Amino acid sequence: MNFTEPPEERRFRSGPLSAAEAEVFAAAVITAYTEDGKSIRVIARDTGRSYGAVQRVLAGARSVRAPRRPPSADEAAAFAATVITAYTEDGKSIRVIAKDTGHTYRDVHDVLDRAGVVRRQLLSPAEAKVFTTTVITNYAEHGWSIHAIAKDTGRSSRTVHRVLSDAGVLRRRRRRRLSGDEAKVFAATVITAYSKGRKSMRAIARDTGRTYNEVRLVLVDANLVRRLRPFADEAKVFAAKVITAYTQDGATIRVTAARTGRPLSAVHRVLVRAGIPRRPRQGTRKPG
Repeated sequence: MNFTEPPEERRFRSGPLSAAEAEVFAAAVITAYTEDGKSIRVIARDTGRSYGAVQRVLAGARSVRAPRRPPSADEAAAFAATVITAYTEDGKSIRVIAKDTGHTYRDVHDVLDRAGVVRRQLLSPAEAKVFTTTVITNYAEHGWSIHAIAKDTGRSSRTVHRVLSDAGVLRRRRRRRLSGDEAKVFAATVITAYSKGRKSMRAIARDTGRTYNEVRLVLVDANLVRRLRPFADEAKVFAAKVITAYTQDGATIRVTAARTGRPLSAVHRVLVRAGIPRRPRQGTRKPG
């Protein structure tokens, strides 16, 4: 994985990294945190990995988890000029500026406060009318989500929600069901993106405009992921297999888990609930 390419061109990957990829990822994280001064959340977004993965890298390299290098006078002046221009002239929000510059919301907020910039509170009547029309059109006619409208307009999701409520626009309860051909195309897209493109289920849901559960159900039907919880009939069949294998066939918990494709904890839980006593450990232990 190339961690230096733009985030929008990088594919999200949920699986484990190879040794070479892990080394490149660790170097990119440490450089971005210590030298570029980026936050953990920004680094996670840029690299396509999770917040916890970035945090684990920094925790492993405890020597670099010291306070980040303070910016020089020239860097601080350039950052302040960028923030003030983006806020006053370009009309961007504090959150959008923080995302574009790789700094935190608090950093941008402090720059505006020190510069004495008056915070925007309300849109002008003309701007509010245009904004309201844009929100209603994109939501009711084009089928955009509230989050997508907020991202496109540079306003918050709460503001978009308030506009829809004031206009009396009914919220969509559920998405339109896919037809037979659309469902086949959607399933093929999901399976290809998950198995070959190595995208996460959440990233696939975002790219296709469907929900996380719809993507997961497609992968479950294709036997690419397990259900979060088995159905009642499947649970009964699984319990019967575990009890039979453990009591009659003499299989160990580890062997039973391998045969059924379930984790050790699931097999152990079935035996405990059934009141089956555990067999003593077998084999010889090493002395000492």
